[in-house]
Amino acid sequence: MVISKLMKRAAAVVMGAAMVGLGMAAVTEPTSGPATATAPQTQARTLPAGPTVNVGATEWVIFVADMTSRQLNQRDAFDNAMPSFVNDSRREPSGKDGTAVKVASPMGLIRLTPMGQVNTDVAIDVQVTYKTGRVLGHWPTGKPRGGGTSGILWQDVHFATATEQPRKLPADTWLGDLRAEGGGEGGPRMLTCGTVTEPFLLYDLEVAHTVGLQVASGDEGKYKVANITDSPMLDLTFYKKAASGKWRTGTLEKLGKTVALVTPTTAPAPATKRTTRPAAKGQASSMPPTTTKAVASTRQGGGAESQPASAPAIPPAAELAMNAEDLSADAVLAPWRTRLAEAGVTANDQQLILKILANHALDPKRLTAVYRMDSAELDKLLQLEVVPQPRKISRIALVIVRDIDPAVESEISELVKQLGNSAWEKREAAMTELRKIGAKAKPQLEKAIKEKDLEIVYRAEQLLQAFTTPETNQPQN
Repeated sequence: MVISKLMKRAAAVVMGAAMVGLGMAAVTEPTSGPATATAPQTQARTLPAGPTVNVGATEWVIFVADMTSRQLNQRDAFDNAMPSFVNDSRREPSGKDGTAVKVASPMGLIRLTPMGQVNTDVAIDVQVTYKTGRVLGHWPTGKPRGGGTSGILWQDVHFATATEQPRKLPADTWLGDLRAEGGGEGGPRMLTCGTVTEPFLLYDLEVAHTVGLQVASGDEGKYKVANITDSPMLDLTFYKKAASGKWRTGTLEKLGKTVALVTPTTAPAPATKRTTRPAAKGQASSMPPTTTKAVASTRQGGGAESQPASAPAIPPAAELAMNAEDLSADAVLAPWRTRLAEAGVTANDQQLILKILANHALDPKRLTAVYRMDSAELDKLLQLEVVPQPRKISRIALVIVRDIDPAVESEISELVKQLGNSAWEKREAAMTELRKIGAKAKPQLEKAIKEKDLEIVYRAEQLLQAFTTPETNQPQN
């Protein structure tokens, strides 16, 4: 097998030299630019080197960060929205018929585009790897990789010939939106991997990652915002539904590391285990009383006092002001279209991403945020390797951050009281909402089990048991 692999790579080198006469000139240096990134060469598991070809690779990925979890796109964060023929291990939504799913869920997608004449004989290997996480789904079917650095490998991908066509889809399946621009002049081309032909490589991953965003309520229409990690958050945008039914939004172009609003009193658990964040005690007293009404803390952190004496001064938390104008959902999400276009994302993909943001980032009840991950942080979290090496690689990752609303503490308090409501429907509704809020409600539920109302005690115990039951599927290396 090793000999076969070496022979394949030797043939690829010869093919790269031969492509000069076919309009696919082999080059020694890829083009560079603000949106260009190459995969690190120091990973424990890398693809064999190969020639550079006139192919562009564009990758976009949408992550959901729930501040009660240490995972991005945690398995139970949202339902499986893949068509039935895509094997995905997320939970199935109730009532799903398995044939037509209209709304896409957060995921990652890679497109390969010829930057010259198409050569269908060139075989390309594409691999996405991570240090801690697990593969939940992929299409076309790739090969999950194990070991110290795990991921998914699509092997021997080639530009499709005229006889290689994608399978027929139901008319209202969202996957069809990703095919609309396949085959056009200068646009994404159909790719064949194994027996499947699509104009993309799609993946659904859960990966371990710390999102160090902290939020405290300030003056009316303003929030105190801290980033307790070394990686900057770009185009950080808050969304809050207004009384009018429309949306308020506010943006910080860049939020670097700041002093923490709340310093956790417990050490973080190992990243390989999915655990819930212990609630921060005495949140209001941790902030200056003139600016803090409530605090939404994160699962990891460290303020200025945790820095070495020789470390440069860390700036204080920033202030983010929400716009006074109420806007439609389309209007508040529109700026992302421009940013996606600058990263080389196709028009149809832009539209699909905006639909994902509308479905997962706009919460009708609570404050949420979206930011663009710094390119260096993305390269550390997920490595993208393409062999032969493309002339250009463009990557963009958007992170949807939930469970940051400082007002949620008072909401939890009211819901706990509602657990003892005389109306069964009200009690059930409170249970449902507390389940949605998740482990952030745990401290108040622990207090509720000491209540005199036995109905509140019974329901609080049920919720606590659900929050503390260990999961059977842990991320695998």
